[in-house]
Amino acid sequence: MSPASPCLRLPTPVLPQEEPRPAFFLDRDDTLIPDVPYLRDPAGVRLFPRSAAALRLLRKAGYRLLLLSNQSGVGRGLIRPEELRAVHRRLQELLQEEGVALDGAYFCPHAPEEQCLCRKPAPGLLQAALEDFPTLLEASALAGDRSADILLAHNAGIPAIQIRREGAPRLPQADFLADDLWEAAQWLLNRPRREGRP
Repeated sequence: MSPASPCLRLPTPVLPQEEPRPAFFLDRDDTLIPDVPYLRDPAGVRLFPRSAAALRLLRKAGYRLLLLSNQSGVGRGLIRPEELRAVHRRLQELLQEEGVALDGAYFCPHAPEEQCLCRKPAPGLLQAALEDFPTLLEASALAGDRSADILLAHNAGIPAIQIRREGAPRLPQADFLADDLWEAAQWLLNRPRREGRP
C-alpha cells in the first residue's frame, strides 16, 4: 500500500443526519482490549474489565464512540485485511453482548516506514472520523496507551487520557493517567462543565 492509500473504515459508517455531538475517541490494543501482537484470530479478542461499562456510561452522557487504531501488521504482511475485519467483528459481538456499540472504527493498515498520514500521531484517522460524524471537537477527548495517541489528542487540542500500561511512565502531554477506560470516563464526565459539553 502506498502512503496515499486510505485508512480502513470498519464498518463504513452511515452518515448521521443529526446535530454535532462530542466524541470519545479511543485506541484498541491495551486500551479497550489486551494487546495481542499482530492479532489475527478472533478467538484472541477479549474486553478489559469495565471497558464496556465505561462505554455505556459515555454513551448515556451523549458521547459518540469512535475507535482509532494503528494496525501495521496489515502493511507488514502479517495480518490479512479479512483477518482484521474478522477480529473487529468479534470485538463488535463482545460489545453488543455488553449492551453497547461503537459508532465507527478507523484503522491505519500501513507500516511505519510508509509514513502514511493516517498513522497516529498523524491526523488522518481523526480527520476521517470527523468527516463521517458531526462532532463538537472542543468537548471531545481521546484515550490511548501510547505516545502516538497522546500526541494526536494534544495536536487536535482535545484532552489526552493515557491508559496506564504496566511500567509505563506518565507521558508529559497527557492530561490524565487512568488505570482503565472506566477511570478515564469518570474523569472526563466529572471535569468542570464547559460550553458544548453534553
